Amino acid sequence: MITYQHLSTFIPLKQQLKFRREGNIGIVNNAFDFKLMYLNETALTVFDLIDGKKTIADIFEILLNEYDVQKEILELDLVDIIRDFQWGKIIRLKKT
Repeated sequence: MITYQHLSTFIPLKQQLKFRREGNIGIVNNAFDFKLMYLNETALTVFDLIDGKKTIADIFEILLNEYDVQKEILELDLVDIIRDFQWGKIIRLKKT
């Protein structure tokens, strides 16, 4: 099982993709298999924070300070979002 502690030191990097925003959702089309991924408001916020410089721990801290959420819940949600992004081939992780 992948945990937040395991992922926290990685830097997420966006893959080749096409992206568009429609209100508070995002639509991502990756360049590998051309599948669409729809991002809800939370996933879109995480996606917007991925800049190739911030680690997952940095993104976690930003979200923790911005939203009224329990730390443990945010850890689980962030791991789920990062894993979904990986499976959707819209990010890859780089070891720091």
